[in-house]
Amino acid sequence: MKNTLPVPITEINAGTSRFWMHRPQGVVADAVSLIWASEGVAAFREERIIPDGAGVLLFNFGDAVRSEAAGSGETTLFNRVMLSGVFTHAASMFYQPGMQHEQLGIIFYPYAIGQLLGCTAEAVSNIAITQTDLPAHLHLLWEQLAACTHPAQRILLVLQWLQNQLHSAPLSQPLVQFIRRYRHETAAEITARTGYSQQHLNRLLRRDTGVNLKTLQRIFRLNDAVQVLSLPSQHSDNLTALAVDAGYFDQAHFNHEFKAMTGFTPAAFRKMGGVVAGRVIYLH
Repeated sequence: MKNTLPVPITEINAGTSRFWMHRPQGVVADAVSLIWASEGVAAFREERIIPDGAGVLLFNFGDAVRSEAAGSGETTLFNRVMLSGVFTHAASMFYQPGMQHEQLGIIFYPYAIGQLLGCTAEAVSNIAITQTDLPAHLHLLWEQLAACTHPAQRILLVLQWLQNQLHSAPLSQPLVQFIRRYRHETAAEITARTGYSQQHLNRLLRRDTGVNLKTLQRIFRLNDAVQVLSLPSQHSDNLTALAVDAGYFDQAHFNHEFKAMTGFTPAAFRKMGGVVAGRVIYLH
């Protein structure tokens, strides 16, 4: 089957689970960074999803999974479909030994989830929506995906669905990309570059990403730090230097923001040795 797929799909063997990944092209790539599918038995007890500015649409075909936003104490049972906007704190999905990890996920850029739903992104910021609160067409899509005989077929089906849903680049795409590029600059420097007032800029960002300029910069800064701390090299040894390089005022500021958004201090995260794949920390 791998030799006949019309789009490139990478297969990864992860012990008791396998993953298939596709990075879209064309108009879908303007809104979606990654489509992935999984099949097998979960070899981890927790997937901790750290804030990265993404919105996510998840389909579950395996055992129901308990999810929880960090520190909230409120749990959600993920049976079939879950959709979330941009989160500003970590969220976790918990697995019992032997649970089936059979899912498909679509990771949207910060500015795209509202376009897909036909609402403002602020309406789904820090919210995970499941089951009856979701549009009927997403449940129909779940049924079509569940009928597929191979995870790669699910990726192809959802890619076709996205091509029908997304017809143009989101309006805030250049703005968010600009902010990511200049994520270490102050709000005054950003507004001077864009020509917008900070009030107008925040209004646009809340509408299209769900968060304001300062929060979006915090998320991008966190991801820079996580990627460096995940490297098995001397570059992650000096936390003070890392904090400055990532745009934090000092190490205390770095420690506070890192723990608030991931649940770990930078030092604990570095020592933990968990596997990090993009936006997910796998805890065993």
